[in-house]
Amino acid sequence: MLGGISLSFVEPHEYQERIRPANVQITPTTRGIFTATLAQFNLHHLTLQQGTQSLPTASRSELHKSRNAILFHAGPVGPGIKVDSSDLAPDSLVLGAPAEEHFFHVPANTAWSTLTVPPEIYAMARATLLGRDAAAIPSSIFRPPQSALNRLRTLHQRIVGLVRAGKDHGLHPESAKAAEHALLVALVDCLAGAGDIMVARVGSRNSTAVMRKLHELLETNDGLPLYMMDVCADLGVSRRTLHTACVEHLGLSPHRFFLLRRMQLARQALLAADQRATTVTQVATSLGFWELGRFAVNYRQLFGESPSATLGRRRR
Repeated sequence: MLGGISLSFVEPHEYQERIRPANVQITPTTRGIFTATLAQFNLHHLTLQQGTQSLPTASRSELHKSRNAILFHAGPVGPGIKVDSSDLAPDSLVLGAPAEEHFFHVPANTAWSTLTVPPEIYAMARATLLGRDAAAIPSSIFRPPQSALNRLRTLHQRIVGLVRAGKDHGLHPESAKAAEHALLVALVDCLAGAGDIMVARVGSRNSTAVMRKLHELLETNDGLPLYMMDVCADLGVSRRTLHTACVEHLGLSPHRFFLLRRMQLARQALLAADQRATTVTQVATSLGFWELGRFAVNYRQLFGESPSATLGRRRR
């Protein structure tokens, strides 16, 4: 359906559920109040998205099996995003293939943009504009000609801006077709000389395989705490190997990552619980927090409120 939506969030798990079209898991990596915004716009074949969050985050994303995804900075300046431990600078973009899994470390207050397209639509546009012998492009980080990237970024911003301005509902199908064609031309221009502008292949490092296994373990143990020795044993890797992979992909140690994950699980449980039948102690101890005073202090530092305040808050 043509049109878009603009959303705001105060919880990471609600934010990640609305990012499309992909299965995304997000973990804030520092203390503070989490807020996020997300604007989405659907054209005939393309889906545009722009988001930002107040805290730095580590995330895993599994792309939809029927979409290519292009990620780039929403603005021409800002701190770099890490993709599978490689740097995505504001002058670059990353192309991901259908069903691929990638790991991101996004700094605080970094606005990112995505454009997703069915592979056959992109292949048709590329072949039409560059010739039938145009080669396929691997999943990689590219540094396009600056004018081409600026054009793509400007078009994306103008279309997503319709959502924020509340002007998306009257978009005529022919206008949507024109916008879509302009975006496809800009995208092909960005990747026309892909062999010469490749910065880094993504998803090919040994540490990426470790992270993939780690997130498979997280999915198998959804809602349950994980601990260092158990993870190393299940993955068949040493603590040093796991540490290297987490620092490269997430920007933090596995110990810190597991702690933040448990704290996020605690918050989700407190938000979902009935305060008449559940206590903070029950939630904390079920997730392996045995020093309740330290848990409460860390919780307040991380989320800006006490665990009991979260439990007592009414959810709309």
